[in-house]
Amino acid sequence: MDANKLDLNKLWQGQTVPAPDFNALKSKIEKYKRKHIKKGILGNLTLIATMVFLIILWLCIDFTTLFAPAGLTLVVFAIAMAVLKNHNIQRSYQKLDVDNDNTRFLDNLLALQLAQQKTQKVFMNIYFALLACGLGIYFLEFTSRMDFQHLILAYGLTFGWIAFVWLYLKPKISKKQNKEIALLIEETKQKSDLS
Repeated sequence: MDANKLDLNKLWQGQTVPAPDFNALKSKIEKYKRKHIKKGILGNLTLIATMVFLIILWLCIDFTTLFAPAGLTLVVFAIAMAVLKNHNIQRSYQKLDVDNDNTRFLDNLLALQLAQQKTQKVFMNIYFALLACGLGIYFLEFTSRMDFQHLILAYGLTFGWIAFVWLYLKPKISKKQNKEIALLIEETKQKSDLS
């Protein structure tokens, strides 16, 4: 009877464990990386085109007060800061190398997540504040010649749009971005058994 007994411990230890399949995760991360690099490049090109347009506007219009040039300076400064910040984030995406060892790759993902969250919480608020102040100062020259209804319409539409983007769209986009990267981090931890 002892010979016929199964030793479950020996059977369990004798099994080979298949290595986790990283190919699906690698392709998902590469797709994520390419998507965000393309978005960053398109965003920077749009911001640079806007900056060039504002500078041409500045050079072509004869302003009667210092309000418009001062406002344009703040807006161009905010956009230039956004281009530089976006460029730094793009460099973080480019550092994501799926061929790195799992620990280093996970560290890069976590660093990207932290940079992304800092950008969302601190930088974007500074950007929108500078943009709003710059536009407010810029409009002073033109709204001083308007009647009250047009003044309210000009400021209302401009700051209404800024408030909509700042208070509604930005949190939605941030939440989506944070969810995407958190899922990738969790899946990487599971596949790497580093959780």
